[in-house]
Amino acid sequence: MEYLSPNCCWGGLAAGAAGGKVYALGGYNGSPTPLAANEEYDPVANGWATKAGMTTLRYRLAAAAVGGKVYALGGDNGTVPVAANEEFDPAANGWTAKAAMPWW
Repeated sequence: MEYLSPNCCWGGLAAGAAGGKVYALGGYNGSPTPLAANEEYDPVANGWATKAGMTTLRYRLAAAAVGGKVYALGGDNGTVPVAANEEFDPAANGWTAKAAMPWW
């Protein structure tokens, strides 16, 4: 997935929606360095806002939303696969580490 924000452009990100907003998470910005990015898109206001970054830098991750929270799952940090599972609470603008994904 590619994304162009007012601040930068990047690929390898994930997106999840909660509370009527879309969250663009992680990725990389033209170098192999992973990002902890979290950009919130408000379709009503048609604008972007930078939110608290993930605690794990990564790209090629997955995202899902459940119960008003957004989850960032797995990915790659440029060296090895990442098993991290983090929960973003939009109301608190903060991340909480959750049980890591199992290795197979």
